[in-house]
Amino acid sequence: MADAATLALVALRVVDRTTGIPYSADELLTNPTLVNPVLQSPIESTVVIGNTGTAQTISLVNGTVLYATLTGNCTFTMPIPSFGKSFTLILATGTGSFTSSFPTVNWPGGTPPTITAASGKVDILKFTSNPAGTAWYGTFTQNYTP
Repeated sequence: MADAATLALVALRVVDRTTGIPYSADELLTNPTLVNPVLQSPIESTVVIGNTGTAQTISLVNGTVLYATLTGNCTFTMPIPSFGKSFTLILATGTGSFTSSFPTVNWPGGTPPTITAASGKVDILKFTSNPAGTAWYGTFTQNYTP
């Protein structure tokens, strides 16, 4: 019977980049140093935040794809950045005409998005930590019909 560590490593399906041949669980357990590993088909966890209210603290503990509905003019508090972190916020406009602010995010050209004012729409905001892991960069696409 395989132990939990073996099962987790097998589930990752680690592949040698030069040959394309998967490593066996025994190879990974006896020589666990991997150089430049490539993940194939990672699955991100989705978290439904629900209604935002006027203040929302973003947590990445349970997943990196977050879904929320604006129910007030909301100020978002970002998680602490670190190099390599990124996440997506799918923001439904609810009844519409609400605003949002992300005070600690760097936006393209220094201009944050104006959330779609129409009700029943979706805006998608993506956040990536900077190379120093000290700040967030934000991008957005807007006005989707769900």
